Amino acid sequence: MTDRRRAIDRLHIGACLVSAALLWLFPADDAACWRGAVSLTLAALPFARRKMFAGASSGLAVFVGAAIPWLSVLHFFTSLPSIEIFWPVGHFDPWLAKWDEALFGFQPGIEWQRILTGVVNDAVGEVLSFFYVTFYAHFTVLALLLLAKRRDADIERLVFVVTATFAGHFLFFSIFPSAGPQFTDPSAGAVQLDPGWVFSRLHFELSSRFDRPVAAFPSSHVAISFVTALFAWRYRVWRVFFAICFVAVFLSVTYLGPHFFVDAPAGTATGALGYWWGNRRIDRIGRDVS
Repeated sequence: MTDRRRAIDRLHIGACLVSAALLWLFPADDAACWRGAVSLTLAALPFARRKMFAGASSGLAVFVGAAIPWLSVLHFFTSLPSIEIFWPVGHFDPWLAKWDEALFGFQPGIEWQRILTGVVNDAVGEVLSFFYVTFYAHFTVLALLLLAKRRDADIERLVFVVTATFAGHFLFFSIFPSAGPQFTDPSAGAVQLDPGWVFSRLHFELSSRFDRPVAAFPSSHVAISFVTALFAWRYRVWRVFFAICFVAVFLSVTYLGPHFFVDAPAGTATGALGYWWGNRRIDRIGRDVS
């Protein structure tokens, strides 16, 4: 096992333990108790993986090990509404709305779809919905491309940085929840069907079922997309494609309504911070050990 692999396992277990502690110490609903139990169960997965792939060094073993931390951060995200530490959901949204209005004179997350009309609005909404709903596939595609090149160390570095950036955002959201205009603006109401056709409908269905109105500022979508684009540039893998993905995600989070505009540049900044800290931490871990 590599030192990088051990660092990923520690990060995964730490995220699970933190989410379990927050759910049990600051429950916001009846689901917090069993969600905390799930967090503890997920914390045991690295030990199960070690039993299953003991002595294995295949790309599949590396990829399975890389996928486990993403389960912990996804569970952390879905559990956020069950955590209430200091402030209720939406407490900070008026401030974010004022920042948007100071920049533009209106709230882009509400008004941009009203400025464009007809087929243009449908086409823009469809394209941006595609990049928004496929967001989780972006860094997974990069990991698969690296797997095909048997660049195991690069996969582990990518996984560590993405997991750390995700976990950092979700910890922040649990303390400072913000919902975004599609959840809090009276004129927007609940999640709305975006203009477009296939992917706009998919975005509507997924947002209605799985979106959590606690994770607006800063945008983790933008942060992780930026981290992925930076790694693609670093590794010289589909640079233009991942750069386009980042730009599209940056625009989509505001245009489709889940975020205020200020959430997007803030997400870019936190993504850069996560990329810098994660790589610095990996560089300090050192060589592989048996």
